[in-house]
Amino acid sequence: MRFVRAAALAIALLTPSLLHAQTYPVRPITVVVPLQPGSPPETMARTLGQFLTPILGQPIVIVPRGGAGGTIGGQVVANSKPDGYTLLMGSGSSLAIGPALYPQSGFNATQSFTPIGQVYSSPFVIMTGAKFPATTLLEFIAAVKAKPGAYNVTSPAAGGQPHMAGEMFKWAAGIELVHVPFGNLGLAGNALVTGQAHLLIAGPGTMMSHIRNGNLRALATAAKKRLTLLPDVPTTAEAGLPGFEVDSWGGLVAPIGTPSTIVDQLNRAIQTALAEKELRDVLIRFAAEPEGGSPAQFGRLIEIEAARWAAVVKATGAKGE
Repeated sequence: MRFVRAAALAIALLTPSLLHAQTYPVRPITVVVPLQPGSPPETMARTLGQFLTPILGQPIVIVPRGGAGGTIGGQVVANSKPDGYTLLMGSGSSLAIGPALYPQSGFNATQSFTPIGQVYSSPFVIMTGAKFPATTLLEFIAAVKAKPGAYNVTSPAAGGQPHMAGEMFKWAAGIELVHVPFGNLGLAGNALVTGQAHLLIAGPGTMMSHIRNGNLRALATAAKKRLTLLPDVPTTAEAGLPGFEVDSWGGLVAPIGTPSTIVDQLNRAIQTALAEKELRDVLIRFAAEPEGGSPAQFGRLIEIEAARWAAVVKATGAKGE
């Protein structure tokens, strides 16, 4: 009888979790994007959500929560119930750079979140305005060295990956540039076109029209290989600055403690969505490469990038503003 009672108790304890795994999801899933509306991660999240909705059978609700280098949105998700209904579209800015720039954020990318799966990667491009006299990366560096502090580097906002890419570039090239944020990527690009700003290092997606019509000059791609959309633009190694590589990546993470059954189900949903040619074509139009992979693979990427950007923050003395 004691054995029967113990078995019955074990089944009773297991049943709720089993039912939860079998019925998930039963209501809309919120994906918090820790950057401003219109940013590449927010655009990617909305695009992905359109494909995940029919796969999971529930609406995917995108909620932008920008601020403090992506750490505000990160805090929201880190402190949420680990039930699979509040996720984060994490990126290099929010998971790798933000916690290093804002140690008061209260979360650690590798200890506060459970990785679900990488969605995309998008190498950054080093751009200047057509009005700037330099036509190559080394010419730009030489021009800035000739007039220390006379030129600026722009970004959407302090603390984001474009800002830190600029700090990393100054450190790697041994030059002085003043950081001037312009509020969002579109305004930063326009500042480059008009000559108010002189350098922008960011994903080329929203800048492609300016690059193609000649208003912006792409000096180099910060990656190991050239971009398909910009085959004539050299890599940083080819342009004379080897080792300078910046990749804008993004993927879904959940609060630590989220059941593995839910994580695996969400990962399978991502793989299914990324297999759709329509979604892959949308990502490629934004100069992003569809990725995928296991939760463990995404977790390793986050760990490597967090350590890398923490070292950059320490070496450059960069501070969150």
